[in-house]
Amino acid sequence: MPFTDQHLPQKLNIAFFVEGMYASGVDTSSQLLAEALREQGHRVVLFSPWKEYCGTGKKDVFLLPSMRVNSKQSVYFSYPISLKLLNEFKQTHFDLIHVHTSTSVNLLAWQVSALFDLPLVYTYHTMTKEYMHYWGHIPDRLGSLLDPLLDSAVEKYDQIICNKADAIITPSAKAARYLAELDLTPPVTVIPNGIKLDNFYPWPSDYLHSEFGVPKDRKVLLWVGRLNQEKRPLLAYDIFCDLCHRRDNSRDDICLVMVGEGAQRAELEERSRRDKLQERLFLTGLVDYKQMAAVYNSADLWLSTSQSEVHPMVALEATACGLPAIAWRDSALLGVVDDGDNGFLVNSAPEFTTKLEQILDDGELYQHMHRAALLKRQEYSIETTAERVLHIYQQLVPAITPSQSFVPSPGYLKNGSY
Repeated sequence: MPFTDQHLPQKLNIAFFVEGMYASGVDTSSQLLAEALREQGHRVVLFSPWKEYCGTGKKDVFLLPSMRVNSKQSVYFSYPISLKLLNEFKQTHFDLIHVHTSTSVNLLAWQVSALFDLPLVYTYHTMTKEYMHYWGHIPDRLGSLLDPLLDSAVEKYDQIICNKADAIITPSAKAARYLAELDLTPPVTVIPNGIKLDNFYPWPSDYLHSEFGVPKDRKVLLWVGRLNQEKRPLLAYDIFCDLCHRRDNSRDDICLVMVGEGAQRAELEERSRRDKLQERLFLTGLVDYKQMAAVYNSADLWLSTSQSEVHPMVALEATACGLPAIAWRDSALLGVVDDGDNGFLVNSAPEFTTKLEQILDDGELYQHMHRAALLKRQEYSIETTAERVLHIYQQLVPAITPSQSFVPSPGYLKNGSY
């Protein structure tokens, strides 16, 4: 049912809880959703440990005290108790809590949800099993013999997180299938991620050439993501290296641009020096999100080697700009990349290289895939995503306008503590 204001009792005050890694897909998708909700008149306050938001002009941000959980990556988890947070909820009326991360920030969300009798929505953005390495060497030391035990523990953890919510959202059928295997009480709804289509559309750009020195006479293969093991950037480089050798280095007609930062950057730099491809590999580091449309529009193809995705924002953005894709087959891309239509989905590195050659050398095929990509862009607008999310909110928020005064639950003391 399409959302209209009359279906909700009021313009909502919504608390978003999110943490982990700044400038990630979860960060991007939650920020876009927040802005879309604000455009419809609702207030969204972000509760997060990301200090990067301080001084950036972002409105309605509440900084949570946190700890860094990985020495190599800027991954932050919130402390599980915060009197300042409880007092914020005491002073400000919220209608609903929406949690976007399956980490310690949930402990804070659960406290305020129970204390202030607020409904809680949880979006399952991340396949938890694919991210255990962020805990450092602990998972590695367990050894492969304990993998089944670790998988079982992760499933139990996901189950606990999900069952604390009143409603669960997940951006793709891939994640929904995984959640269906768990014994969950709340309903699970698939709501795809969305992007701002006014920002992502095809237009002439030389951003990569002017900002990073990419030669204009080369075809640009674009890879976007964290340079960490779950995204498999080393595999992308190896495929590129193989493609260069197969096409004969003397042609020098292609280059690989990798946008992102991470622990494997140094190894990528070392491999490119070893293979004498340092003049054809461009590592840009992090690029401001406002410039990403310019990045896509100055590239020719979008590549993905990850199998850890739920519903990657990069795929939506690249497709909206008309980039054909070559991607490792992953059900997270279902409905975004149609094999043989707006790109190719592959199962092996040799097949990846073969399909790259095919699309690079067949101009008619490239144009067909470019047009097919553009036909898909309307399916993933952030406005549609926000409309569907608001429908979930509608089912949880009371039909009568709640009092703006604070009514504490039993056990809450005047000083804001238990």
